[in-house]
Amino acid sequence: MKKIIIVTTILILGGLITNVQGQLSMTFSPERNHSELFTKGSNGNLCYYFVPNGSWSKDNSSFTASPVNGDISSVYEPQRKHTGVFYKGDDNFLHYYFVSNGAWQHDGNSFTASAVDGEIAAIYEPQRAHSSVFFKGSDGYLHFYYVSNGVWQHDGSSFKASRVDGAISVVYEAQRQHCAVFFRGADGYLHYYFVANGAWQHDGSSFKASKVEGEISAVFENQRNHSAVFFKGTDGYLHYYYLQNKAWAHDGKSFTAAPVSGDICAIYEPQRKHVGVFYTGSDGYVHYFFTPGGSWTHDGSSFAHSKVAGRISANFEASRNHSALFFEGSDGKIHYYFVKGSWTHDSSSF
Repeated sequence: MKKIIIVTTILILGGLITNVQGQLSMTFSPERNHSELFTKGSNGNLCYYFVPNGSWSKDNSSFTASPVNGDISSVYEPQRKHTGVFYKGDDNFLHYYFVSNGAWQHDGNSFTASAVDGEIAAIYEPQRAHSSVFFKGSDGYLHFYYVSNGVWQHDGSSFKASRVDGAISVVYEAQRQHCAVFFRGADGYLHYYFVANGAWQHDGSSFKASKVEGEISAVFENQRNHSAVFFKGTDGYLHYYYLQNKAWAHDGKSFTAAPVSGDICAIYEPQRKHVGVFYTGSDGYVHYFFTPGGSWTHDGSSFAHSKVAGRISANFEASRNHSALFFEGSDGKIHYYFVKGSWTHDSSSF
């Protein structure tokens, strides 16, 4: 979930030709009780990895409507008991694949109000029993598609306080029963849109401790009943905003074990009643901050099978009661880390 597009590249590694995937988005499927993964395949189309009967399966033939030409954002859809996926197609518009009547369906006609000119961030909204999606439009502003009365609705007018100039991250806020969105604005600072009293509200003033110099990852913290957000600051390190005593609090000192050089993925971890966060460090490897005893702990050694060459995507696996992640490695492979007693690594299934 970031967001420099990595073009599909052919690398020669140890005499073998290997394909580095260009995009990556992970979800957890309660139906299969396992993580799932969408990537950009070697043919340019979506590629879907899932576990139907205890082992990984691959589907790279169901998504031929439009090649991938940008961001991918997948989301688990409870109303369909299946994952859906949004992405930027080669026509530069949003495309959506979802499962209906047991088969993949494609919608490339409902999202033509604006071309996509940046990141895509999808979320499931329980109050609508449907997914919704944000993206940066060709006008430079945030655009929002949601379903009302069974029809896709477009909102391109509510987010005019600032143009988007970088990363976007969306979160569902249970206390407001609506999604909210964070993004890097044209002024370089974090901007936050949320719904209060039935209307969008903008906060562009609470996050002035540092400008944003990289990725953003928002997460809902159940223990605080509010959103929190991580981003790369101008000092190169991770910054964290969370709500404390009804006001935004900033932590820019707990994450100095390694500067940030790529993706950030924050995950709420119910077993710890706190968030954890993965990111690509300046050494090229995945770093992980978590709170096993109530204070931040750093793990920079468990993910050393490969440096990161592209995206990372993390999720909470209820089946294992722990977070897991995928990333695109510098060795040209997809890497999957999950906890089975301890961190376990799989790069051979993809």
